[in-house]
Amino acid sequence: MTDPIIDVFKQEFDRFHSLLLKQVDACPSEEVWLSKTGVIAYWQHLMHAFAIVELYALPAGAPHRQTVYSQDEVRFNKEPHRPLSKDEVMVLGESMRQLAHEYFNAQSALTLAQKNEGLSLAMGRDYSNAYALTGLIRHYNYHLGCLDSILRASGIPGVY
Repeated sequence: MTDPIIDVFKQEFDRFHSLLLKQVDACPSEEVWLSKTGVIAYWQHLMHAFAIVELYALPAGAPHRQTVYSQDEVRFNKEPHRPLSKDEVMVLGESMRQLAHEYFNAQSALTLAQKNEGLSLAMGRDYSNAYALTGLIRHYNYHLGCLDSILRASGIPGVY
């Protein structure tokens, strides 16, 4: 049996995840894919948005599923050693969708106030599962806006 509260989080995550995937296809050219706004390229927004799912959803001590980039590269503390292709971003997106669903499936209204061990350990302070769920969705939403801005600046309608 599913929890209706968690189902709302999952539905919102899936909606924003789908929009991020649409932004992969919406990118019209290699030039836009590699172009940077400030210091972050279009493809990096996608890689980061997907890879950071681990921050919210991986249990403490679990191995990372995204292994192409170091955590410094994922968190924009270091320039990535190479760009991802559109196909690689799609594979990463699917892997992180599965991870997020595993996390959602382990949650209930009763676990929302409990400490999210993985996020708390990574960030050095205590965070609840409710914070992790909302943070994950909020983070996706932020990068959707960033990517839409890049598309619009390139003369292409955004997807959001």
